[in-house]
Amino acid sequence: MRKSVCLILLSGLLALGCSSSTMGTRDQSSSAEMNEIKRRVMELQENATVAEVEVERLRQQVANLEAALSELGRQRGGGVEISETVSSYGGIIAVEESDLPPVQVPQPAAGTELSGGDPVVGYRPVEPAAQALYDRGYSLFHQGRYLDAEATFQRFLQAYSDTDLSDNAQYWIGECRYARQDLRGALAAFRETVQRYPAGNKVPDAMIKEGDCLRGLGDLEGARLRYDEVINRYPSSAAASVAEERKEGT
Repeated sequence: MRKSVCLILLSGLLALGCSSSTMGTRDQSSSAEMNEIKRRVMELQENATVAEVEVERLRQQVANLEAALSELGRQRGGGVEISETVSSYGGIIAVEESDLPPVQVPQPAAGTELSGGDPVVGYRPVEPAAQALYDRGYSLFHQGRYLDAEATFQRFLQAYSDTDLSDNAQYWIGECRYARQDLRGALAAFRETVQRYPAGNKVPDAMIKEGDCLRGLGDLEGARLRYDEVINRYPSSAAASVAEERKEGT
């Protein structure tokens, strides 16, 4: 009798042990699957951010080309005929020139003093290493890592202070600070964008953000004056429309 009871108890313990072992294996399997899912989500997020960076870069190139063509048209005293086709990639507009000489984007005059005391020496093309560093900062910003993004853009400006993307990097430093509610620091960065890169394509946006910072700091009159300046300097532009909306809400 006692032997039977012992055998039954032993069988029960063995079954319980096997059950626990099976549950442990299942837990490990579930944990591994969860880690794999997390890895795939992170990979998809990274790919999406890279795509956003590429779209932004192409938009900046189009904006620079449009500015150059507009300047050429003013110099000729008339309009410039261009053909525009909407690309299937990200809604980017491709502009094709016909029978036009090479065009240079208008640049600040050499020797112009900056707020930091450094002269503007003109813009140079963006080399691959500079583009990679800028894209890194842009990706970090859209991941919400504002301190890391600002540090990356600062490194970009230290190494590449006179490229076609330098005004953008300076502008995004302001956006990083604005996202952290550092309105005074953001205001200083946006002002430096305007002062240091007066011919940059980010100037209208930086001026609008100056107004936003002033409004956040309680200087409503200063904000309205800044919005008015955007409207007067860039009439019939998207920036002017935004400035008009912000002014009405101030």
